[in-house]
Amino acid sequence: MSKSEMDRLNASFWDELCGSGLAQMLGITDRSPASLKRFDQAYLDFYPYLLGYIRPDRLTGKRVLEVGLGYGTVGQALLDSGANYFGVDIAAGPVNMIRYRQVLMNQPSSCSRASVLNLPFAAGSFDCVISIGVFHHTGDVQRAIDETHRVLKPGGKAILMVYNQYAYRQWFNWPLNTLKIWLREYGFIRSTKSIEVTEEQRKAYDASLDGVGAPETVFVSVRELRRMMRNFKIVRLSKENSSPLLFLSKKWFSWPLKKLFGIQLFKKPEGGFYLLNRSWLLPTLGRWFGLDLYVEAEKKLVEISDER
Repeated sequence: MSKSEMDRLNASFWDELCGSGLAQMLGITDRSPASLKRFDQAYLDFYPYLLGYIRPDRLTGKRVLEVGLGYGTVGQALLDSGANYFGVDIAAGPVNMIRYRQVLMNQPSSCSRASVLNLPFAAGSFDCVISIGVFHHTGDVQRAIDETHRVLKPGGKAILMVYNQYAYRQWFNWPLNTLKIWLREYGFIRSTKSIEVTEEQRKAYDASLDGVGAPETVFVSVRELRRMMRNFKIVRLSKENSSPLLFLSKKWFSWPLKKLFGIQLFKKPEGGFYLLNRSWLLPTLGRWFGLDLYVEAEKKLVEISDER
């Protein structure tokens, strides 16, 4: 698929704001300040680790670029912190949302439609680039990383999230393909045949309100991400996130925990099974086999040539 076609499909799909499902679940139907604040709080409660990576308080006065704007929660945190904020998105809907938030704050618009594969900024323009859950949808993760590197100042930071190739969801739902990818990555088998990401996989990670999966999704391993970011100094690389609930056990397993220790490990029964609280999954399963890879990296102050 050509880049222009990929951009067209992404612009159409992501025009529906990422987070629309959460807004629907919360019963939010307008864009009043109260509704936006309610959405933002619910979003940050769902991803309680997110601001720990972004740390908006350290970005006051810094030139910060956000790539992929969604419902605007991250952008709002950056604007509230006093960052010199810029935002880009391939789709019109997210750009309009951030512009609306800036109007509510009596701030001029600093967002535009653009692709991360061809950012409309000069080299060395930003102190920080933040992109949560975008690069794996672009069709060219390496190019997105390279463009991030280009627009950062020396010493500038990139804070990125991409989907984890070896997350528990991959092993549970698509074990054979995941095993093949792992064996190939570590040299146990040799094959040039690509293993396509299915529509089912795309829908499991991102689906519109109509149930359509994102046009493009790829998954990245820790090893692959380190290779792609070889021109950066990686400060931190972590796994995060788990599904809200996981079918796990029947009542006999959860009863003694609650009775003896007061631990509400499971939620109400569903189809004869109990559901494990997500708050227990995030610091356990999420840290070992989480859905997402978060990386904080710095653009090296001095670029060292590979030439000998």
